[in-house]
Amino acid sequence: MRVSRPVSWMLAVAVAGTLQVAPAAVAAESGPAAAVATTAEDPVPETEDELRDAIQRILDDPQTGRGVREGAEAALEDGSVAAMTYFLETDLAILRHEDNLVAVVTILGDPKSGRAVREGAVAALEDGSPEAVEYFLETGRWIAQEEDNRVAVATILGNPKSGPAVREGAIEALEDGSAEAIAHFLETGFWIAQDEDNRVLIVQILGRPGTSPALRQAAIAALQGTPEDRVYFLDTGQYEVD
Repeated sequence: MRVSRPVSWMLAVAVAGTLQVAPAAVAAESGPAAAVATTAEDPVPETEDELRDAIQRILDDPQTGRGVREGAEAALEDGSVAAMTYFLETDLAILRHEDNLVAVVTILGDPKSGRAVREGAVAALEDGSPEAVEYFLETGRWIAQEEDNRVAVATILGNPKSGPAVREGAIEALEDGSAEAIAHFLETGFWIAQDEDNRVLIVQILGRPGTSPALRQAAIAALQGTPEDRVYFLDTGQYEVD
């Protein structure tokens, strides 16, 4: 007999995992959710070959979670019609729900998850039903992510350290208002604009009276280098030059 992990235990682990400082900006996650969403099941086949084919299709699905995968492999290893039928009729739904719970806990413990996403994850875990958990993974998470992304852009815009290019990009994203524009700014536009602002700061250092030859050389090297080189120069390198 299988022993399922209680939802209260999962919630306790998840909440403990969120006790850390969240980043100022939460970037949108454009990839698929690290979750197994439940879909409507086909009727359970009756013949041994059909049962094996049905379980193999589950194993071939890249979104199949660890619990479902282990249960499917065990059923195929047993090989009996009774074991395979039991897996498809009973264990599959149980294991899939547990995998979904683990996926929600993973999202909740991700330091990149914003406030709305974390609140939605907690609500789904507290409800505990397969329907609530599936809704969060398939729909609620992305609605909450969009809300967090808007907050992240507003936070960047309100940061006194944000440069003109970053501020301009943030304003354009908020004025556009679409989820795609907001996500694009956080994932791509912000970094391009930040590098533009960093270039301007380095040029200002070059034009500053009293800039030493060594500092000038380091600044020019940073301008000719990568965005990471420019960040390093502004944060550290300029202070290491004699």
